[in-house]
Amino acid sequence: MSWSAITADDVLQEWNTKEPALIANQQAAADNLPVILARAVARVRGAIRAGDYPLGLEGTVPDQVIDSVIAIARWRLLLSLPEVNESMLSKSRKDDYEEAVARLERISQQKENIEPPDGSPVAAAAGNWNSENKIVPRAHPVPPPATQSQQPAPALRPYANPDAPEDT
Repeated sequence: MSWSAITADDVLQEWNTKEPALIANQQAAADNLPVILARAVARVRGAIRAGDYPLGLEGTVPDQVIDSVIAIARWRLLLSLPEVNESMLSKSRKDDYEEAVARLERISQQKENIEPPDGSPVAAAAGNWNSENKIVPRAHPVPPPATQSQQPAPALRPYANPDAPEDT
């Protein structure tokens, strides 16, 4: 998978054959779709950025979230029309929009990974405890002698309760 730019034609392919003509009649001379699509792409890229994932080229999104971008753009376009046929504002389209927004929330919280733009493997989201290198490379700074031992000698270990009796 890769990152791609989405065009207005990609969104229009998701409609049935009669709906693009109805939308064009509603909009008259104005075509809101490119602006709404740009906002949807910016919203998805913002969620990716909030999740601290790397971004691809400007205006591109990962292929794995194209459906979410289209669902957001489609619903926002329908809401921007002055008179909309109730069949166009179907429950399934609203559910698609709500799922897309929920997915963006999961991405921004790093609960769903995003494919990196260069195709490199996806790193773990966060919380890599004890991730210090076990084999210290040559360029790694040498730790001071006091910290080189993994386990300090028993005499050097401080007690949690210094007033307690010593171990025997």
